[in-house]
Amino acid sequence: MSWLPRASRSGRLGFLLCIWTSLALLDALPALADVSQWTFGGTGLAWQDHGVLDGLETTSQGQLRPRFTFPDENLSLTAEGRGGGVNTPIPTLKSTILEGNNLSNMIDGDPDVAFRSELSNNQGLFIVLDLGASLGVNRIVFYARPSTGGETFPFLQGYRLLINDGTPETQDDAGPVWTVVDRRNPNRSRRVQVDFPLQFIRYIKLESLVVFDWEIAEFEVFGEGFTPTASYTSEILRVPGNVGQAGTANWGKLRWSHSADQGASMNLLVRSGDTPDIYRYFRVETDELTTKKYLEPTTREEYEELGEPKAIREFDRDHWSRWSEPLPPTGKEQVPAPAPRSYFQFMATFESSKFDAGAMLDSLSIEYEAPPLAAGIEAAIAPRRAEAGISTPFTYSLVAQIDPDAGHTGFDALEITTPARPTFRRLSIDDVQVNLAPEEITEAADRLVLRFPDHRVDINGTAMEVLFECPVFAYGTTFDGKVFNTADAASDGLPQIVVPDERIGSRALAVAVGLGKAILASLTVQSNPFTPNGDGINDEAALAYAILKVSEPISVSVHVYDLVGKSVRRVFAGQEASGEHQHFWDGRDDYGRLVPPGIYLARVTAETAVQTDHRSTVVMVAY
Repeated sequence: MSWLPRASRSGRLGFLLCIWTSLALLDALPALADVSQWTFGGTGLAWQDHGVLDGLETTSQGQLRPRFTFPDENLSLTAEGRGGGVNTPIPTLKSTILEGNNLSNMIDGDPDVAFRSELSNNQGLFIVLDLGASLGVNRIVFYARPSTGGETFPFLQGYRLLINDGTPETQDDAGPVWTVVDRRNPNRSRRVQVDFPLQFIRYIKLESLVVFDWEIAEFEVFGEGFTPTASYTSEILRVPGNVGQAGTANWGKLRWSHSADQGASMNLLVRSGDTPDIYRYFRVETDELTTKKYLEPTTREEYEELGEPKAIREFDRDHWSRWSEPLPPTGKEQVPAPAPRSYFQFMATFESSKFDAGAMLDSLSIEYEAPPLAAGIEAAIAPRRAEAGISTPFTYSLVAQIDPDAGHTGFDALEITTPARPTFRRLSIDDVQVNLAPEEITEAADRLVLRFPDHRVDINGTAMEVLFECPVFAYGTTFDGKVFNTADAASDGLPQIVVPDERIGSRALAVAVGLGKAILASLTVQSNPFTPNGDGINDEAALAYAILKVSEPISVSVHVYDLVGKSVRRVFAGQEASGEHQHFWDGRDDYGRLVPPGIYLARVTAETAVQTDHRSTVVMVAY
């Protein structure tokens, strides 16, 4: 292992032993691994007690779903609870907001209390109601107080009513881009009701077109349907340790039960950390000589006391991972968050493109194993650069950080993800070659799995090297890895993710490819010639090729031509990503007829936005 000299390993061992000793004094972990889980919903933890619901509600069965608005529900009454409310940017109108005469009087549900504008000229003044979220709306009502005791209260005798859906696409530097839904000047009705087709609305603007005094006792908004966007963010979950201290754990499967109407969806995202707070806090100081501002680390308590801009906070990227990409909607996935870690958080997002479509999350559980298999497993791959589409020998190097006294059991299996089927060459542990039986080696289409039960890695500083061959097709291909303890029945083979070697950086497991112009590797034919006579032997020709260096799927077509250039069969047409691909020709033309024996030309075409690439080869048909 040229990248990890023996001296470095020895120094690291001493450093780690110091860390282990300190940790043992703070938090003694159990001697054996224990697979546990957090469960939300159903009979598990109540969603509302362990997270923040934004635009969501819980059912009587403990399910989580976007909030549904009923036609008789006044949405303005709950606007402040969603972070919205009523306001105005006009200073002259703000100056009239005195105790007993404030804007919130019009959304308090009390028709006997009103906001009244009593300026010398009310023309052009406006108020804006923020519902706090984009909601389905089809009716707006506003009115003055009813006449009592012979007193008649002034109503708005001329107005414009405007709306905005709150999406980024409908905002500019000046704020919302407004759409007029009603305009009356003069208005003769003390009670105004404006009906329009159901649509998503967040902001509502009411503009005065008259100079006279006016008042609004209630400003009511009605609609129907599911909230178009909503989210649930869990509290920060702590791995149980000893005497109130956090332990460390590997993450296992994340399992969830959900349903979604057509036009609705739900996504899950996760992240993990080493600290109980996702933020770092700073006090803003000013240099007395230069008057330049600088940041001084501080506590959360002082940040909350000082407030911004005297203090600021920022995401602690050194101790917390970013939110993962949304998990596939399978209901069961390996948690894609760094481990081992002490803290965990997840977020569920809901989207609806239809008013009557919603998604529902019944329950969710996160599996974890504490203590982990190892304190850490760092890895790197070499070489870091390869030619696209060419089978390349790689060395995958790992170092295990293990403390048996902390309960780390070690591992006896390794899985490496690969862009194509690998060919295994050799495994070495501490520079000694390990001979594996054929059944201990799995060379799959997208991974290499090695099992070494007789050579368990359970000693701190143990170094491993895996030699294998594999082609690489796309720039920045990552050879992710994970280890398993298959001998521990309690862990049920729960994996621990391999992390990039910190001295090399976050790209230690990534391989670059040359940036040549070609996006197709050579086209080959298996079973050539082939005999499509229906006897089950060589009835099809396998047309194999590789797509190189594309970051997203591109248009690909595979055709067969006769020797005069006439198209005989379109074998495939569609979108394909980087990697190896294969399609089969059964010897028939586009009309289902067997072609005559002879020589034909197979041609694959790949197109990107800036280039087109072709590969061709001969295919022979015999009977």
